Amino acid sequence: RVVVLGGPGAVADGVIAQLATCEVSGVDRLFGADRYATAAEIASATFAGPTTVYVATGTDFPDALAAGPAAAATNSPVLLVNSTYVPSATSAALASIDPDRIVVLGGEAAVSKSVETSLAASGAVVTRIAGSDRNSTAALISAHAFPDGADVAFVVDGGDFPDALAAGASAANRNGPVLLTNTDTVPAATLAELERLDVSEIVIVGGTAAVSATVATVLKSVAPVTRIAGSDRYATAAAASAFSFPPGADTIYVATGEDYPDALAGTAAAGANGGPVLLTQSGALSAAAQNEIERLTGSSCSGESTPIPPVGGEHPVGFLGCSNSVRAVRGIDEPGVLWSAGEGEHPYGGGDLAAWADLSDSRWDRFQEYLDSEGAPQWLWWQLCVKHSGGPDPSADEISQVGTILAEIKRRTPGTEIFVSPINDFDGVTCSRLGKYGVEAAEALSALLALDTSVSLGPVLSPLDETTVEPDGCHQNDLGMAMHGAELVAFFAGG
Repeated sequence: RVVVLGGPGAVADGVIAQLATCEVSGVDRLFGADRYATAAEIASATFAGPTTVYVATGTDFPDALAAGPAAAATNSPVLLVNSTYVPSATSAALASIDPDRIVVLGGEAAVSKSVETSLAASGAVVTRIAGSDRNSTAALISAHAFPDGADVAFVVDGGDFPDALAAGASAANRNGPVLLTNTDTVPAATLAELERLDVSEIVIVGGTAAVSATVATVLKSVAPVTRIAGSDRYATAAAASAFSFPPGADTIYVATGEDYPDALAGTAAAGANGGPVLLTQSGALSAAAQNEIERLTGSSCSGESTPIPPVGGEHPVGFLGCSNSVRAVRGIDEPGVLWSAGEGEHPYGGGDLAAWADLSDSRWDRFQEYLDSEGAPQWLWWQLCVKHSGGPDPSADEISQVGTILAEIKRRTPGTEIFVSPINDFDGVTCSRLGKYGVEAAEALSALLALDTSVSLGPVLSPLDETTVEPDGCHQNDLGMAMHGAELVAFFAGG
């Protein structure tokens, strides 16, 4: 089902009508007379007897940005207050919930001391989490909600709210916090919290205009970094959803991307129900949100069902990529999972994006020979191989190239579900053919491609290190081939 967060002033009735054309079990709206009442309604509809309630200001976003994943980590709702008083809807919700603890997020400029006193009158134990600025407050919220660390942390620009809204439900689903950064520098509080969490992955949400390549480089000193970004806030939210949620989410939340309160309260609910929060324009359903709903549900919002086919069937999974992709397939010890890569030179060669984007290249003739002999696969794995040196974000040429290749795959394999993966990273070794920017650009391109309803995120193969790479620093050795082959089997055959 789809749950719209906020009243008609936030998300128009026309959006509800558009959503009703989607093949979903129902479209509901949770809203109140204002943002405070909407947050109270979301809490009431989602949480049964929570012992803890998080309280954030409903008048400004900085101290509230990290609230959603923290609340989700303890299965708690987020309620909103004015900076100087507790709205009646919030008071009524607290009386109904009767929590043991209330956690106030932000300093007294965000939530005044008088509000804290009013909250304590409910009989709950009230604590406040506040730092010297928004960055340190987010770090303290993370430390409170994730005392034992986390495998992943999401990092967003703290200067605005859209990317934080996009990241919130994705972080909650991965059981990780949202931390804040400046555009060009990493705050000391954020860096210290990342090190305390001992994360194995850092996910930047937002493009380089929000979180620069310089910041990404600093973060890589802590853990491997993946960047998720779209062309705007709506596409970024859809890309974040595609990153963390496979098809089949039971509940999908939709909120306006033009303000923060409804999506903020909705993130806690989404975390409780294991669903994403997508953003839309107030007056019309954003194209990115519609595409992501179609991917998540395996259906069309025109009402025509387009279910994703199951793994297996008459033909093995096809693949397209470069020499690393070929070696990964050769590492499979279960025949029939993917097309055979054969011995010696692969039947349709290797090649990076630029090579495959040349539709007159003989690789396509050999690819067609495979289609003719094996039959069109139900699924096709496409690994993005990017010879890139200009920076972590894909160039306009590379974006055009993936569009050309995708269109040609669709033309030759109608009805095939396409799974796209970035090229594997190189941990502690240097691939001169790809470079670090090739890997980063491939990661960004895979997130963009996943916004297409016919494309899903495929397996992200483990990084290569000195033990799994050939002396050239770019290709898997026998151990690396076996490692990647096993990962392909686990993804495509459930092994």
